[in-house]
Amino acid sequence: MLDTFGQATGLPTLTLIGVPLSESPIQHINNALQLLSLLREMSPATWALNPELEATVRRAEAARTTIEHHAPPWCAARHVQRAIEALLSVKLDWEVAELIPAAMARLFAAWFPLMARAEEN
Repeated sequence: MLDTFGQATGLPTLTLIGVPLSESPIQHINNALQLLSLLREMSPATWALNPELEATVRRAEAARTTIEHHAPPWCAARHVQRAIEALLSVKLDWEVAELIPAAMARLFAAWFPLMARAEEN
């Protein structure tokens, strides 16, 4: 399942990818961090000129640490939400930086189950 939003409105395109439900939020966060690390290695100048990318990594790492230390799910969900917001504020063409939509999809895939768990508590 692949859905694309934003093309008709002229907004940045957000691609949602169907991923297996067996992956946990921490696995999604780790995959997003790997994608962002690859972007950093491939384009150091892009990374240096967009501090929002580093803010995204910091928030995602905070969410991962929060989950690893068994904090309430809403704490990790808040960090993931802020990571998503930071990634949305990056001033890059998503058509050029293809790894950003993939990282965004992984962060959303981590955020939804965390929010569901937070609402249960």
